Amino acid sequence: MIDWINELFGIKNEVSVPIVISLIVFITGGIVSYSFQKIREFNERIKLRKTFVLLLNRTQTDLKSKENNTQKFYNTIKVDHNESWSLTHGPISYLDTFFELDFSDIYASFRKKFFWSICNRKKKEKAFHKIWSILRNLKFVESQIEPNMTSMISKFSEYHNKYNDALTSYRKLFDDLMRDTNGTKMPKKEATFLMAQDAIWHKWEQLDENEMVKYHITYNQLVKPILELLRNNSDLQITKIFDVQLLDCAHQYIQMETLLKSYHTQFYSHYLTYRASRRSLKKASEII
Repeated sequence: MIDWINELFGIKNEVSVPIVISLIVFITGGIVSYSFQKIREFNERIKLRKTFVLLLNRTQTDLKSKENNTQKFYNTIKVDHNESWSLTHGPISYLDTFFELDFSDIYASFRKKFFWSICNRKKKEKAFHKIWSILRNLKFVESQIEPNMTSMISKFSEYHNKYNDALTSYRKLFDDLMRDTNGTKMPKKEATFLMAQDAIWHKWEQLDENEMVKYHITYNQLVKPILELLRNNSDLQITKIFDVQLLDCAHQYIQMETLLKSYHTQFYSHYLTYRASRRSLKKASEII
């Protein structure tokens, strides 16, 4: 080869040999450098993909926990729940981390891998984008949980306080009327009405003390029967004394009932989101 170069360019070994050696060293160095660079890029892509999958696995674990906690919680959102509400709401540990990573680098690392998957390349690509769609939706749901919880408790407390105030006002009116009419001769129908009302109160007072304070008990065993009694005796002038307070009680109870039904549906939806997201992430992770 040296002789061919000498003959082609009309030079001697003293010139051609150093040139050839330099070219060989330069080309070899370039190939080695290029190879090391590609190996380093390959290793970085593998590392990035492994990190991404590990984060997905941890997210699925957190979602299982949130799924269970939310399920327990939404089952307590009902009128016969008389305790304070508490939702174990731990964050999805690495949810924010996904959005701190460089999406272009992650996408490129998986796209390189998908390129060699001739048969299911489109399926893998679709699964990858599905993962990000789920993560974005989870981020939105997570931002809603605490505001939903705060709003529910705040509104319920407002209706509950108004309910208690109206019931207290009604009880005062009834006690005052019973005291003022004690020993007074009254028309038979009015006296019978007051006695029937007093019997409803007496029946309620026989309940266990822990049961008496429950608003759904007071409504169903006290307010509701008295409202029915008022309707059945609406022709009596005396019934109008209690209309405002008792109707306010009924209104506030309906408000509480409607509110809890709405938030039961809301948190049931959150539960379904966590469950569906966990299952979809598991399936998509297996595909990519």
